[in-house]
Amino acid sequence: MTLRARRLLYITCIIIFILIAPPLVLYTAGWRYDFTYNRLVETGSLVIKSTPAKADIFLDNKPYQEKTPTIINDILPGKINLEVKKDGYHPWEKTVAIGPRLTTFAESIKLFLQSEPKVLISGSIKQYWWNRKQDKIAYLTNKGQLRLYNTLSGKDTFLANVAVSTLQNVSWSPHDDQLLVSRGAPEAATHFIVDAAATEKFINLNQITNLALTDLQWDQASSNTLYGLAGGALYRIPYLLKTTRLVLPGPLLSYSAGPDRIAFIEKLVKARAANLSWISVSDPTVIHRLTIRLDPSHDTLVKTNSRLVAINNSREKTLTIIDPSVKTDLKDSVIEIPNAQKSIWSVNGDKLIYTEAGAIYQRTFIVPLTVIPRPNSSELITRYSQPLQDIFWSDDESYLFYSVEDTLRVLEIGPAAEPRSLTLLEKAANIKQPEFINSPKLITFIDESGALQALPIAAKEDRAFLFGD
Repeated sequence: MTLRARRLLYITCIIIFILIAPPLVLYTAGWRYDFTYNRLVETGSLVIKSTPAKADIFLDNKPYQEKTPTIINDILPGKINLEVKKDGYHPWEKTVAIGPRLTTFAESIKLFLQSEPKVLISGSIKQYWWNRKQDKIAYLTNKGQLRLYNTLSGKDTFLANVAVSTLQNVSWSPHDDQLLVSRGAPEAATHFIVDAAATEKFINLNQITNLALTDLQWDQASSNTLYGLAGGALYRIPYLLKTTRLVLPGPLLSYSAGPDRIAFIEKLVKARAANLSWISVSDPTVIHRLTIRLDPSHDTLVKTNSRLVAINNSREKTLTIIDPSVKTDLKDSVIEIPNAQKSIWSVNGDKLIYTEAGAIYQRTFIVPLTVIPRPNSSELITRYSQPLQDIFWSDDESYLFYSVEDTLRVLEIGPAAEPRSLTLLEKAANIKQPEFINSPKLITFIDESGALQALPIAAKEDRAFLFGD
């Protein structure tokens, strides 16, 4: 090769390097050319995880070669339509915003099983109660039989005959598999406790004390213990010790027993009004009275699962939330929500979901309420033209189940700015008492015939043993 040819080859290589190297460097650094806007832009990344895994991914209706979970790099910034699909499941779809040099996360995608309800308990059921472990169901038939069903063994046990009109209370212990049943007239009710492990053994509270107990509630901090009202006074009942202890002389109209605090409405003897007060479970001798006057005929306490106290007024249709720990002017720590119809609290009490006509609102609380008042405001999640019948959480509280317009639906209420919803069950106009059950991943409800139905929302390998799977 001549010297001239070698020089020409070197110059050509240098020119090619100069032309190719910058695009390669930019490409490696995550830059791409956006042909839509004719400009060079930095790309972003998208992390996708789903339950169940190995689901198909579609970006702007185009299939992606990998399945979930995966990380997709070098996506042009802007909004893209993300779809996650798997055979036998309802598809998941949402518009996702991709930012330059940023990683967007879609890690909490849940795919709900496409399934039909299955009969869990046949017969004519009026009401039912799941235990804490979610493997047993106490239920009341229309003929007044109180029965116990074990979902693991399929065993169905008769507990007692209970007149439907006189059943006052049925509740499972938050600690053990013990069931409290109160039946009869309010001032002359009989109360007994059934151990689900030995249903033939009853503990009759009327044989432990001669007090005319009403409004029995489980002690949230101690097992084998109840609270109850008698003659307006509050008593603590460790029933295995067969003793009762006076906690407050009253007169109390109602109370709410929490793990560390008991809130109560105390009637003012010389006025047609009532006061709101609370005591600490560890030191019930000190009564903390709040300067709030209540309507004794229409105000009732609502459990909040936190230090907050909630009052529901049946006449004004208002939900008042109070932070009793604030020692300054109490009016700064009071939030009043008008027209709140149905409401549910998160497990730790920092979130409230409530309905107003056909709208669903979410409110997040920062305690104490006076620290940052603005975030304690309601956020509209979705709205319908018809009122909602039922609302209930999923296990991680990122999904809300509800019935509206003759359908049972699920709504994503996580950090996404645009919540999505889908229909799980059509023709759900006459279902009663729908509940989400975490352990078997089911939604249970009473159908129009009175049978207890279960709608699986996860594959059998993702839920507990049930239906003989």
